[in-house]
Amino acid sequence: MDSFSSPSMSSSGSSPNPEALMEQIKAQLAQAYAQELLEGLTASNFAHKQLILVGVIRSSTLSLLT
Repeated sequence: MDSFSSPSMSSSGSSPNPEALMEQIKAQLAQAYAQELLEGLTASNFAHKQLILVGVIRSSTLSLLT
């Protein structure tokens, strides 16, 4: 069973329970949003560290030239 399958969507021929289906969709969306947020924060943190490093390198280079 993959992440989109549920007991309510089995191949038994019965129609899926709308409430259970809605709860599953909500849970999957919440997980996707949380993952996207975490990836965004990680990327943002990485970019911030890169900017700090570039600033340190530039300032070190300038101090060596003066």
